[in-house]
Amino acid sequence: MNRKYSIEVHPEARPWVPDSWTLERLESEFPFPWVTIRIWPRRMVGQITGKVGLQPWQFRARSIGNVADIFVDPTETQKSIAWLIAHELGHHELKTMPDVKRTMNRVTPNLPRSGDAFHDHDTEETYCDGRATKIIGERLDREWWRDRTERARRSG
Repeated sequence: MNRKYSIEVHPEARPWVPDSWTLERLESEFPFPWVTIRIWPRRMVGQITGKVGLQPWQFRARSIGNVADIFVDPTETQKSIAWLIAHELGHHELKTMPDVKRTMNRVTPNLPRSGDAFHDHDTEETYCDGRATKIIGERLDREWWRDRTERARRSG
């Protein structure tokens, strides 16, 4: 298949890569050849982000420039990673709609960008969550993941 965006997967992250049907669906929704999706083990969050002291459960993904980094561990599933990829590609989609993005930025909440509260109230994050949920068919957002990480931390 001729990829419309590139995907790079760390060998330890291969079990979380969505199936080919899902990847084709994402490509049809987001034909962005300039975007690179990188999937990493969550243990590498600090190394990839360059942030010292960052706890692995603080976030799942980020997009900077034309790269989206997705972090995986057993709290994720193939479907949740597909949802995350769709969410991050939603951010890149908004770059192709500057008027919409500019309007969304006018109502950005005055909260720390990395926090859950920001993601709960920011219009761009809401758009990307909705876009991912519509494509994947299930809402696998921060709240869903927080429940899973809390259970994992309590049990182990």
